[in-house]
Amino acid sequence: MRPIGGYDMRRNVINLLLGLFFVAAGLSACGGGGENGNQSGIDGNDISGTITVLAQGIGLPDVSLTLFGSGSGNTFTDFNGFYRFSGLQDGTYNIIPSKTGYTFLPPILTVTVNGANVTGQDIIASTSSVVTYGISGTITANGIGLSGVTVALSGSGTANTTTNNIGFYNFSGLPNGIYTITPNKSGYTFLPSTLSATINGSNVTGQNFGASGTVPTT
Repeated sequence: MRPIGGYDMRRNVINLLLGLFFVAAGLSACGGGGENGNQSGIDGNDISGTITVLAQGIGLPDVSLTLFGSGSGNTFTDFNGFYRFSGLQDGTYNIIPSKTGYTFLPPILTVTVNGANVTGQDIIASTSSVVTYGISGTITANGIGLSGVTVALSGSGTANTTTNNIGFYNFSGLPNGIYTITPNKSGYTFLPSTLSATINGSNVTGQNFGASGTVPTT
């Protein structure tokens, strides 16, 4: 007769080893059992941070954040002032925060994603008066200022103005953002046809155009 007790013990050991093997195989297929099992970069990476109020140290909720650059998107801070952009591929991104009654430092945040999540991209909000800036330039034809050119502004804000008698134009009262400038006057073409200007905490000058066409005589 075979020893029944010994046979049962060997069978239990074999079953236990088989069970451990299948558990280990399952964990390997799932990428591990830890919280970092879904490795960064498989479905894109995150940019995250917190917006706090100056001198108070508390998070500011409901701040609108616009993302542009290597990708685009919009989000809002939560109750604690926290924000996150997810699923981002490698590249350089810009973030512009906005909320009525607040200014932000920095006004535009530039972040580079390179194979990993980027955290700690914090912004300070202030309740001081909203600061605005200007965009200006000159439009000339054959080196002479060209008056009467209609200049349109679009992008983070819209406006129209006209060059003066020396071809100078100016837009004022503009918040931080990205703008496109387009000149127009019958009988003239412009080089370049449009200009892109980014306001980031200071005035933007020297946005000049050249015009070709009929230069008025005086």
